[in-house]
Amino acid sequence: MIKLTPKNLQSLGEAQKDMFVGRLVKHMLHTWPEECQIVSHEKLPNLIKDLVDQAGQYALVAEYDVARYATVAFALRKINFDQSPWVAGILNDFELPPRVKMNRIWRRLLQEFDVNTVKANPHE
Repeated sequence: MIKLTPKNLQSLGEAQKDMFVGRLVKHMLHTWPEECQIVSHEKLPNLIKDLVDQAGQYALVAEYDVARYATVAFALRKINFDQSPWVAGILNDFELPPRVKMNRIWRRLLQEFDVNTVKANPHE
């Protein structure tokens, strides 16, 4: 029988996170090529990893929500978009479920901007 120590479990979690970051990097390169050119190809994985970590600070842990969080950053071309007052108000409301937080941010973006600028589905 194999016993997993907390360190083993943490390593497994990091491996999963790295695989997700890799998928998200490919998605961003495909969906947001102009925005990705602003960041060097070598720095893109670290940028995406930082966005994943940022999302986690707001209890956004489902891949779908984290992908939308990163998509918002790319759409706005602003990595610290979470500091904007209207976004911060939503993200810092820890009584809201994570999916509701991202739904509210997503809807607001679609209302504020041309729908063609903010892609409606981050998984297209």
